[in-house]
Amino acid sequence: MVGTKVGTDTPRKGLSYMFLTKHPNRIWYLYFVDHNGKRRRISTKCRLKSDALRFLQSFNVEEQNRQPERNRTTLSLFAQDHLKYSESVHTAKTMRSNKTALAEFLT
Repeated sequence: MVGTKVGTDTPRKGLSYMFLTKHPNRIWYLYFVDHNGKRRRISTKCRLKSDALRFLQSFNVEEQNRQPERNRTTLSLFAQDHLKYSESVHTAKTMRSNKTALAEFLT
């Protein structure tokens, strides 16, 4: 594997650390350290080093580290939604069983 390093030699949290490596499939991959300090790899989808370097220059670490927005809900609200959905899918016996299990779990 051939590598082209950009940044520091020791990856640490908060520091930008990236390098390019050519894999045996002749595709260049970009390695970087994310906001948690974990090394990540993404494909540049390039076979030429010049194209891979162009990808590296335009790559935005912050964009890759962005967390998707999550919908937060409480367990009791989830249970109500699940039971409402479950009524149209499950039998009456299964519904009773689900209600009992959820009631025991929530108390």
